[in-house]
Amino acid sequence: MAKSHQKPPRLAEAFLEWFCDPAVLETLQGDLQELYARRVEEMGKRRARLYFTLDVLDSCRPFAWKRKRFFQTNHPDMFQNNLKVAWRNMLKHKFFSVVNISGLSLGLTFSLLILLWVRDEMSYDRFHQDSDRIYQSFFHTPNENGVIRTTGNSPYPLYRAYRDEIPGVEESAVFQRANERILKVGEKQFKSSGAMGSYSLFRIFSFPLVDGVLPDGVADPATLMISESLAHRLFGTGWKGNVIGQTINVNNQNDLTVVGVFADIPRHSTLRFDYLINIELNAKSQPWTERWGNWLFSVYIKAMPQADLSQVAANALALYRDSEAYEKGEQVTLFRFADRYLHGKYVAGKPAGGRIEYVRTFFLAGLFLLIIACINFINLSTARAARRAREVGVRKVVGANRLGLIHQFLTEAGLITIISVVLAVLLAWLILPEVNEFTGKNLLLDFTEPTFWLVLIGISVLTTALSGSYPAFVLSGFRISRVLKGQLTPEIKNVHFRKGLVVLQFVLSTLLIFGTITIQKQIHFLQNKNLGLDRENIVYLNMTQPVMEKFGSFKEELLRQPGISKVVRTSHVPVNVRSATGDLEWEGKASDNHQMFKLLFTDHEDFASMFGIEMVQGRFFREDMKTDSNGLVINEATARAMGIDNPVGTEVNFWGHDARVIGVVKDFHINSLYEDIQPLVIAKLPENTWSMFLQTEAGKTKEALAGLEKVHKGLFPAIPLEYTFLDDQYARMYQSEIQMGQLANYFALIAIFISCLGLLGLITFTIEEKTKEIGIRKVLGASVSNIVNLLSRDFLSLLVLALVIALPVSWYFANQWLEKFAFQINVDWWIFTQAGLIAILLALATVCLRALRAANANPIDSLRSE
Repeated sequence: MAKSHQKPPRLAEAFLEWFCDPAVLETLQGDLQELYARRVEEMGKRRARLYFTLDVLDSCRPFAWKRKRFFQTNHPDMFQNNLKVAWRNMLKHKFFSVVNISGLSLGLTFSLLILLWVRDEMSYDRFHQDSDRIYQSFFHTPNENGVIRTTGNSPYPLYRAYRDEIPGVEESAVFQRANERILKVGEKQFKSSGAMGSYSLFRIFSFPLVDGVLPDGVADPATLMISESLAHRLFGTGWKGNVIGQTINVNNQNDLTVVGVFADIPRHSTLRFDYLINIELNAKSQPWTERWGNWLFSVYIKAMPQADLSQVAANALALYRDSEAYEKGEQVTLFRFADRYLHGKYVAGKPAGGRIEYVRTFFLAGLFLLIIACINFINLSTARAARRAREVGVRKVVGANRLGLIHQFLTEAGLITIISVVLAVLLAWLILPEVNEFTGKNLLLDFTEPTFWLVLIGISVLTTALSGSYPAFVLSGFRISRVLKGQLTPEIKNVHFRKGLVVLQFVLSTLLIFGTITIQKQIHFLQNKNLGLDRENIVYLNMTQPVMEKFGSFKEELLRQPGISKVVRTSHVPVNVRSATGDLEWEGKASDNHQMFKLLFTDHEDFASMFGIEMVQGRFFREDMKTDSNGLVINEATARAMGIDNPVGTEVNFWGHDARVIGVVKDFHINSLYEDIQPLVIAKLPENTWSMFLQTEAGKTKEALAGLEKVHKGLFPAIPLEYTFLDDQYARMYQSEIQMGQLANYFALIAIFISCLGLLGLITFTIEEKTKEIGIRKVLGASVSNIVNLLSRDFLSLLVLALVIALPVSWYFANQWLEKFAFQINVDWWIFTQAGLIAILLALATVCLRALRAANANPIDSLRSE
């Protein structure tokens, strides 16, 4: 058949009929056969059909008038068409759609949960009216080495000074947390947590009264205020209007009159109490609280609107300097109360973060997860761009502009994001109860709250922008003349950007893995470090007043029970001593010695033997030594602070009374490992103890606990028995770190899973692109290992590069985090190796398994069409 009689493709004729003006069509029709014949002669019939059709499209473009308006961004059907095309593309490429949606859903789920947690953390103490004028008084105190320590504890007289003598202060209040106490009304009694404080607390903080009137002046000391829920428990449902003036017995010791009922303390308050006892009762019964040297209280002020806070603090310091407790070097500062929860950490007298560090860490972890998930979308979209290049070319030929194409690809990204967001919200809702149980919070997905929808929309827009912007702008920028001839643009042929994203993805994953390992190692170190005292087989009870009053008979009965070897009482848990004093004087004390001393009260020598505390000099208290009531036992840190090598026998003045050092114990940790071991003074003051400890014999804990329950029920039938183990008390001190470690585990697992999911998508696409190459190589004798190596070596090099980048960054941030601890692990090289190997092995397993499947495929299937 002659070339001039070759029939042009029907598709080309259809384009002419559809897009061209009839007059133009008549002009072009006569040249069709000649144009098509020339193409056949140049490249053969098969290729000529495609290129002839593209020639026709290019010729018709200036005359396309029927459909051009349809591709304009302001066309009413444009968005609907974009959605339809996006949905069809998603269904057509199910595997890649599942990979994208799965990764985004997981990333969004954990990002949403983290945002809920961050929002909850940021809301603490923010509900108080005039919160910008509420401050807590802090002291900066240098020790013997010149290191400045900051404490929120203040002396009781400072509260009165703010109230009566310092200008610029609208109101001041004092507060002291109390242990659980037994509250009794008639036959009803309950154990409840409360505090002691001044009633001015309710003028400073937004804790509204629902019954009663706040007294204007100093109230009767023998009074208290209770919460709504406590009023309901003690007085029943009809308590309103019938509570004021009622008497509540506290710990079988004091009968106190109710003068007010306050609304239950909001969940996002760091000040929490079910009752508030007038602190004047404590000041009246314990005169030592009036001394400036006893820093046992928290003092708050509400400043005048235009007050000069630096001057207020200076006036407070001036009054403190006139007291008997002042030693050169102390400084008073005012810290905004609303910032205390997140920013309450001081180092060397300067703010140095606090819980905000955890908030930032978790926020960054959530952002990392979202970025890792978005990288999957970007990589798969750009990798598949070659298959969509001609689609873009055809759309441009028929009149679509670049903005319209950007809308098209952003619509596709938005559709996948919306589906992922819906799945993420559903998944978050399903696992939220477990998250609340784990974190001890009450996080809610409140669908009626506008803020929730704003956050959700914001996340959706951010995710669409992160995942869809690059593919949209690259794909829409294709040049028609190159794309329709099969010549890809440099943006698509250049794979460096995609490789860079893979590297970034695994850098972030390795950072999370390395951080997880570091946190776990430090937590293990904290939980197993030798503290200088024994924690095993020790049971802890918080004593109520009836137990305190009958401690002698209680102890006697307990020691008769099988499995119980020792019983002692102290003022604090020995691993968490909170009280401190500066009221310790001795001969030769330097004028610039400003040391504060931790305080611990106990009874006799069983304390040292129970906790395995080693004596360095002298002896511990003995029950048969009456003079020990004026004796003190100190630790090595106190001896160093005093500057005395052999302090046993040294006469000192303690709380205004003459005393004598009778022994020195080896240093043991009395606070968290964030801090160095501080100077400690142990005094024999049984009347000031409220913590009780039992040592059980090894292997007989069950019998010991049964005996404890039996004796407690016999002596105190109306008081529920509550106990815990000292190991558990110690673990609670690091609850935040333990939670952070467990969350880091989850973050690392999700990050590496999403990253491997993206690798699976990329290797699958690579295999699809190289199907015929793999078949040819197998026919020519390539082994399975050769094929696997061919497909995986590029990915392995990217993983190694990610490891090289991630390790120094990980090392830096790990050391920054560990610097918060006075006692810490060393960041050894093997930790880096462990983190890197985990990331590489998991990624290689994903790549090699998929490559192995492709290598074992029958080459006949891939070469059949050839």
